[in-house]
Amino acid sequence: MRIITHAGKCHLDDFLACCLLAYKYNYPIYRVASVDWSSIQDGDIVVDIGGRYEPPYILDHHGDINIRCSLYLVLYHHFGYSFETLDQVKLLRYIDLRDRFGSKKAVQMIFGVEDTPRELNTLEPLVLPLFSERTVIQPDDPLYIVMREIGRKLLELIDRYLMRLLMYKVLIPKVNGNGVKYVIVAEENNPDIQLINEIHDVDVVVSPNSRDPNQTSITVVNDKPVSLDQVYEYFNKQGKVVFYHANRFLIVLDYPVYRLPKEAIELIKFK
Repeated sequence: MRIITHAGKCHLDDFLACCLLAYKYNYPIYRVASVDWSSIQDGDIVVDIGGRYEPPYILDHHGDINIRCSLYLVLYHHFGYSFETLDQVKLLRYIDLRDRFGSKKAVQMIFGVEDTPRELNTLEPLVLPLFSERTVIQPDDPLYIVMREIGRKLLELIDRYLMRLLMYKVLIPKVNGNGVKYVIVAEENNPDIQLINEIHDVDVVVSPNSRDPNQTSITVVNDKPVSLDQVYEYFNKQGKVVFYHANRFLIVLDYPVYRLPKEAIELIKFK
């Protein structure tokens, strides 16, 4: 049994689709110029090539712009994620829309900007050329081993993102006496601050410190005009400042979140 996809230049959707299939099935990957349908055997998976969409094993979306990209099709038919669930993960939605409508329209639809966010382009120039230049990738090939790990990590990323989404939606933002909107994330020491901000549009996120959960990080979101200077001055006198970033967007105090003095919140002000 084989994973069959197109030869030549690849995109994130077919590369990640193959990573997921490699992780689940451990079949060799064949990259071909066209599909020889007479050679297709039961259990072969044809993805992103062939002009046919006959799930779950023949998964080409190019014949209909309304069919989701190959990454979505693999996640739906082979891992059980609904399209609606996948659309909640912004990176996946970008990959799908870009493959169907192009980069400019995708970023406009999702991010409301003209240029692709830089972090979405980091994987492609590093990894995709390695995949694009190959024709057959066997399970014992070092590239295949890396692809299986990417598939595994992608599933972890999706599940973690969805779990965070549920957790963050029930957070209750508050406003201190100076009008600064903040939220406390007590259960996670490395929260996704950007995701929290997308949901709640806060000025500050308070959470356990990522290096020491018995300390508390207070983080200003997205360069908002918020000052932590008075927090620093007050707690520095008490020897409770662990770290104050040079750009003054982050301060770490030597208290666990559940024992954080009220002054740590009330001394946060707008500039």
